[in-house]
Amino acid sequence: MDDFIPTRGAQLKKNASMNFVSVTYKAPKKKSKPAEIPVEGINSDRSPKDTVGNSKEDRIAEARKKQEIEMKRARYDVIKFGMSGFEKAKAHKAKIALAIELGAKPPRKRKRNYKELKVERQKLKEEEKTKEPASGLSRSLKKHRVPRTRKKDNDILGVYGKVQKKDMSSKRK
Repeated sequence: MDDFIPTRGAQLKKNASMNFVSVTYKAPKKKSKPAEIPVEGINSDRSPKDTVGNSKEDRIAEARKKQEIEMKRARYDVIKFGMSGFEKAKAHKAKIALAIELGAKPPRKRKRNYKELKVERQKLKEEEKTKEPASGLSRSLKKHRVPRTRKKDNDILGVYGKVQKKDMSSKRK
């Protein structure tokens, strides 16, 4: 009866504490898939159940999960320790990169004045034009457009449905 909390309605009824039933629900544990690769320190003898009640495969899977979590924590600690040596601006960028790696959305790009952006792009284009490549490598990497040549059909069907100019002049007369 330690779960029973008397309310106004329960106080009005005399038998409310006698009729109270406490129910707790425990979700069944999911069965883990048996591990195929043996872990060091555990014998590869496969008995259906150990004396403790957990199968060896379950213990192997749990050990792997714990090891994976520990590795993630260690990686995180190393990154945090590395960030402590950076200057403010670089540390801020590193924190943002870490947050993105952990699943955060990247920050939006900074807004810029369109006129300034236009001038900057124009300068970049001019620099590219004035900059001369050291070798002909850049030209050789570009895909050159080759004009397509049409095949002339010398078949009987190639002429089918087409009127030639010489035929047109004879019909006009």
